[in-house]
Formats: sequence, C-alpha cells, structure tokens
Amino acid sequence: MGNYNGTVTCGHCYQQGHNKRSCPRWTERMQRAYQEAKDEGNASHIEYYAAQVAKRTGINPETGEKRKIFSRVHMLRW
Repeated sequence: MGNYNGTVTCGHCYQQGHNKRSCPRWTERMQRAYQEAKDEGNASHIEYYAAQVAKRTGINPETGEKRKIFSRVHMLRW
C-alpha cells in the first residue's frame, strides 16, 4: 500500500484538504487572468476566462448573475 492518509491533495498547490476543483489559489489565478484579458480587450480570452470563473465561483463575472446548473440525470426506459 502507498502513503494514503485519508485526505485529498490539490494538484495545483499540493496542499492537503482540497482538490484542484476547489483550490482557492487556482480560482484567484483564473480571476486575475480574466481581468487581464478584459484590460487587454482580447474577446476570445475574456469569454474563456469568464466561463472558467463562472464554473468555479457560480457567478458570471460579466453579468453578475448566478450561474445556472443543468442536471445531467436522464431517465431511461427499458
């Protein structure tokens, strides 16, 4: 067996207690990248980073609206 200690380790900052999906440093990095793209006026980067920030925080940075979450659960008939 390996060195499993029962907790997750982040793939970005390598701290224990969270994974990359919930890493506060990664979220800050995405928000900074969004702001830099907005300052430069790069439309394709603005759109990409806005989507990344919205996915991580749940709030669309362009509109300030809460992100809609779609359920992927489908009923199957046999």
